[in-house]
Amino acid sequence: YNEYKSYLRIAMLRRLVNTIGRSCNTSLKSCNGTQPVALIHKAALFEFSPSTVRCRHFSSVDKSLATALDGEIMHEQGSQPELPEISGFRSEVKGSVITLHKQHEDEDIQVYLDVNHMVELAPSDEDPEDMPPQYLPSFKISISKPQGKIMFYCNYHAQGMDTLDQFIISEVSFVEKGQDELTAFSTDFGNLDPGLIGEFEQYLERRGFGADFSTNLFSYASAFEHISYINFLKSVRKFI
Repeated sequence: YNEYKSYLRIAMLRRLVNTIGRSCNTSLKSCNGTQPVALIHKAALFEFSPSTVRCRHFSSVDKSLATALDGEIMHEQGSQPELPEISGFRSEVKGSVITLHKQHEDEDIQVYLDVNHMVELAPSDEDPEDMPPQYLPSFKISISKPQGKIMFYCNYHAQGMDTLDQFIISEVSFVEKGQDELTAFSTDFGNLDPGLIGEFEQYLERRGFGADFSTNLFSYASAFEHISYINFLKSVRKFI
């Protein structure tokens, strides 16, 4: 019985709203553009519905987020760097991945670096509070011939600011022709015989992977990460 009474109340309310609507439309035609009182009351009826209040609340939050994004974009653009050139390589950017290419005799050489995998360097006690965060990239070098390729997995270490922009090799592997590189055996580079380590390092230097390359790649990755962050902020701002 209570459910039936509730149904009747809802039906009566709907009929009342429809009646008001028809009355408003009729009055509107005869008022020469003046909004009738009934129409004002109907608008007020829906003005304070819970869904309207929620929408207005979210709109206010979105506006606050947009303002914060505008401020961050302006701040970051004030220190936006330019991408440096890396001599001897042509670069290709796809999303967060940087790929460098070059040819050396019959070898196809590529460098892959994903800025999403950069690791933030923990600040020291001597760093100023307003110092921007520093990120350390990791990358891999692929040297390919028809019979396969040798892979060097590299990163930048954080032991001493004087050598921060010089990469080290963490692992090395050989990938057979047609083999998935994820299934190839790799060995810790630091555990190799010191003489073999030196020969590998000279092997890379003859192909352009010396101190200058290391410094330029570090600067390139840092600048690209900064630019990617600004583009991220702009994309989110347009979305909001």
